[in-house]
Amino acid sequence: LSHPNSVRARWDDAASGALIYEDESLYNYIAVRQWGSERHLKLNEGVGIHSVYHPDSLLSLGIWDYFLLAPLFRPGSSAPADIQEDRMLVIGLAAGTAPALYTDIYGPLAITGVELDPQIIQVGRQYFAMDRPNLTAIAADGRRWLLRQPADARFDLVLVDAYRPPYIPFHLTTVEFFALVRSHMSERGVLAINVGRSARNYALVDALSATLAQVFPTVFVVDEPGPPDDLGNSVVVATVQPTSLADFRSNAAALPTTLPAEFRSFVADAQEHVRRAAPPAEAVIFTDDRAPVEQVVHGVIVDFLVGE
Repeated sequence: LSHPNSVRARWDDAASGALIYEDESLYNYIAVRQWGSERHLKLNEGVGIHSVYHPDSLLSLGIWDYFLLAPLFRPGSSAPADIQEDRMLVIGLAAGTAPALYTDIYGPLAITGVELDPQIIQVGRQYFAMDRPNLTAIAADGRRWLLRQPADARFDLVLVDAYRPPYIPFHLTTVEFFALVRSHMSERGVLAINVGRSARNYALVDALSATLAQVFPTVFVVDEPGPPDDLGNSVVVATVQPTSLADFRSNAAALPTTLPAEFRSFVADAQEHVRRAAPPAEAVIFTDDRAPVEQVVHGVIVDFLVGE
């Protein structure tokens, strides 16, 4: 999900685009809007953008591009040829923006995408070219689906992008959930989760960072740049193996010239927005018994509105 004040959402505000699809499923009001060849998936009240399709652009120009950095946080070399051998799990598939980016940049790695709403999967196939043969789309709740997997099922990359704006479902934010995910990750595993914030209030980012640190040895934050007075997004990254910013920078510098120049330029620019997570001591740690996600999000929103 891209927050309402991200780059693409401001374009959306400037022109509503043509409504080319709308329907109400069991879970959502679903709308697809189009500008030229570009399409956006919007749900319910229309707060945020859940997927984009732009056949004329390699990158999404949104928060999904930052998911592409996840493999570069591994210690040691992480060449594209190695990434093609990865197995990836996406919880919160929507119309498949992140899997499309990974396939176009790194190659046809095996991707399993779990999306609660089966009608969104159909919309992805019909309007967002979600037809790559390396993607298996499954209609299910991500946590429940993972609980049903064999004990030896392993993923090298896990992306979590499950929003019901402006909230993340609480059961996808807790120590117990991340421990479940960790139990299904390989020793080279990396997890990345999309988290909303304002320019001044990182309470949700800090809470997710502190929670992930209960399960993983190293946690990083990648801040999507944007205007200082806007809501925005960060990607919080956690690794199975201890790693460092030096590992990330080394992998970024070693990207081969066979990768698209647009992507290599994006990675170079993104490096200045990557930092080691340092949540304050008072940061909330979410558990199944206590996960006040809505309270934390309300604080971010109120702080943003008061500051306007």
